[in-house]
Amino acid sequence: MQTSDIYHTQGIRSFKLKSTHYGDGKCVLNIVAKEHRCPLCASGKVSVYPEREREIQGQSCGAKRVYFKVWVHRIYCHKCRRQSYEQLNFLPYSKARVTRSLAQTLIELRRHMPLSAISEHYHVDYDTLKALEVNYLERKYSRICLKDVRVIGVDEIHVGHEWVDGIRRQKYLTIVRDLNSGKVLFVGDGKGCDYRICPEHQPAGLGQALLPCHAIRRRPPGRFYGHRGL
Repeated sequence: MQTSDIYHTQGIRSFKLKSTHYGDGKCVLNIVAKEHRCPLCASGKVSVYPEREREIQGQSCGAKRVYFKVWVHRIYCHKCRRQSYEQLNFLPYSKARVTRSLAQTLIELRRHMPLSAISEHYHVDYDTLKALEVNYLERKYSRICLKDVRVIGVDEIHVGHEWVDGIRRQKYLTIVRDLNSGKVLFVGDGKGCDYRICPEHQPAGLGQALLPCHAIRRRPPGRFYGHRGL
C-alpha cells in the first residue's frame, strides 16, 4: 500500500505512509504527518515533541482489518509563542478511535442494523459506536430551524432519580415539540425555570401546554418564555 492509497481509500490527507505490517488478520500502517503547523495561527515555525502513539481503526481492506499508528505531537509555535497539541484531521472528533471514513460507514449502517451487530462485524467497541452516534446527533441537531414552527407542545417526563446535595430527588426532562410535524425541538432539564408558560394559553384537560409562536420570545441562553400580546 502506498501513500496515495490511504488518501483514496481512507480519506487521509497530509500524511504519508512510513511502513506496513501484517498479522493476526490485521494490516497495521504507520503514518507520519508531512508537515507540522501551529493549529492556532497556522505558522510553520514550530518545534514538535512526540507525546504518545495512537492506534486508529480505518476501513477494512478485504478480509484484513486496517489500523493506523500515528504519533501525536506537542507543538510549540515560535511566532505566537503558544503551546498546543497536534490535531488529526482525519478523525470525526479529537478522541475518536476510528477514522472519519469508517465513522460515516458505521453511522449509515446504524439505520439498518443494531449497534451490537455492527460492533461484532467491524470489531469496534460498543461504547465507541455509542460515542460516534452521539457525536453525529449533536452535530445534526445542533441547530434546528424554527422558521415554519407555528404551534409547540411543552411537556415533562420522569426519567429516574438523582442526588443533589445529599438529597434524593426525582429527575425530569422538559421536551418541546412541533405539534404539526411531531419534530422534537428541544430537550432540557425539567422542574426548573427553563420554561415559563402563560396559563391563558394552556388548554384545560391537556398534559401539554400549547403556545402559538407569536406568544413565544426566545432569550439566551436557550430559554423560551411565554408572553401575551407579543
